[in-house]
Amino acid sequence: MSKKTIKILEREQYEIGFPPENALALRCWLDLLIEETPDKCRDSVEVEFEAFEDYRGQGLRVRVFYTREETPAEARESAAALESNRERQLRQARERVAFLEGAG
Repeated sequence: MSKKTIKILEREQYEIGFPPENALALRCWLDLLIEETPDKCRDSVEVEFEAFEDYRGQGLRVRVFYTREETPAEARESAAALESNRERQLRQARERVAFLEGAG
C-alpha cells in the first residue's frame, strides 16, 4: 500500500503572533497539533513554514501534516482513479492520432 498525507493545519497569516513567537508557546502549540495525530503516525508529523508576499503584503504560510498507510478502501479508490486517468489519456491520444491521420 502507498502512503496518504493527512493535513492537520494549513494557514496563512499576515499579522504578528502566529505561530507563537515565544519558544515555549510554540512548543505547546506544536504539542497540541501532534496530539491530534493518531499515536502510530506521530513520528511522521511534519511542519512547513513558508514566507510569501502577495498583494496583501508579506505573510507566513504554515502547513502541518502527517503520513499514514492508505486503508484498503483508499487503495482501491486510488487504483480506480489511476485506471480511469490512464483510460482517459489513452482515449485522448487515440483521438489525436485519428485527427492527425484525418488531417494528412
